[in-house]
Amino acid sequence: MTLDMQWFYKACQPSNNEQHYQLDYSPVRGARVIGAMKETICRAASGEATCQLFAGYIGTGKTTELFHLKTELEQELFHVVYFDAREDLDLADVDVGMLMLAIAYRITQSLQALDIKLPEQFCYHLLSAISQLPETSATVSGLSKLIPALKTNSQLRNHLRQVLATCNYNLVDALNEELLVDAIALLNSQGKKGLVVIIDGLDRLDNPRNPRGNLQYETLFIERAHQLQQLKCHIIYTFPVALVFCDKYAVLKQRFSTPPILLPLIPVQHRDGSDCEHGMALLRQMILVRACPELAPEERLSQVTEVFDSLETLDRLCRMSGGNVRMLRSMLYRCLQEEEPPLSRNCVEAIIRESRNGLVDAVDDGEWELLVRVAQEHSLTEVAAEQVLRRARFVLEYEDDRGRWFNVNPLLLETERLRALIGEIHPI
Repeated sequence: MTLDMQWFYKACQPSNNEQHYQLDYSPVRGARVIGAMKETICRAASGEATCQLFAGYIGTGKTTELFHLKTELEQELFHVVYFDAREDLDLADVDVGMLMLAIAYRITQSLQALDIKLPEQFCYHLLSAISQLPETSATVSGLSKLIPALKTNSQLRNHLRQVLATCNYNLVDALNEELLVDAIALLNSQGKKGLVVIIDGLDRLDNPRNPRGNLQYETLFIERAHQLQQLKCHIIYTFPVALVFCDKYAVLKQRFSTPPILLPLIPVQHRDGSDCEHGMALLRQMILVRACPELAPEERLSQVTEVFDSLETLDRLCRMSGGNVRMLRSMLYRCLQEEEPPLSRNCVEAIIRESRNGLVDAVDDGEWELLVRVAQEHSLTEVAAEQVLRRARFVLEYEDDRGRWFNVNPLLLETERLRALIGEIHPI
């Protein structure tokens, strides 16, 4: 096989999430989370709505898994509306009203693409109720102008809040009665089983506090949990993983009828430090499928020297990613920026050092002690989570038959400072 360098380079770009490069990582993630979410929707009674929460650390492959779910639900004849909240919302300033407007906009946009003409009743009543806002008209096109304007204009967002608070207009009820009922009926008439809305990107919510001292994501997912669940369609919200480790997580679980789902990383090793061969095999394929997508998995391995100077060099890169898919793709892309395949061990080590240096610079003095405890105990207290996990990529989470466990990012495990600290506690 001759490697198509232009194709491979494009396929390795971190922003490239094309479907034919996506693999099934569920065998090494513990519970088959995507299957669980799919079954929740498919087993619901006709006309019943479901609401699910989905989280994972940055780089775990949440978006990839959600695209898998979208494909599987479409095969089951559901109409799926997927969108990234970052495209429509300012994540530093999100409330239920803004989110519901974005959902309404994406549903109408998706159905218009299918030439399904919705009644203008929802947009007419909504935009009439907020007619004080500039540049809106009581039509679907008015909604398409309002959403981008709200994202970029904080004064407009504040104006909208004031209008909705005083105009006696229940946005969630209106969305249900004037949009979703008609939308689902029209979809049913075309043979669809129902409507599913997947909102990605909410795990990236910024964390300003409201006047009562609550973080934005606590306000949205805990205080407004009832409203989030009121939509009369199947809906999946991503949410910040920091909520899992805060003292209000028990309240979050109580307020949602379905337990939140957390997506772990792909393990490169077991708790005892031995290699996880299944996880390593999947990470190898994650890279090689981008070089030769037309080949079967076992055939791709025979072509490894077209991409790396040896299988050991490929394994070194996979192992140092810690099973963080985004980190692995980012390091691979940096290697390709430095030299053409087959990538040498020297090039890979240089990029590993570069990645490590960037990570080390972000670790505070007090955090090194926490990292020592994680490396030794493979567990994480709430205090440690507050200080380490929210900074992302210092500590990685996995799942096995015994449940959740944690380890320090392999890039940090190889630092002289961490090795010295561990040696001070357990001298050789």
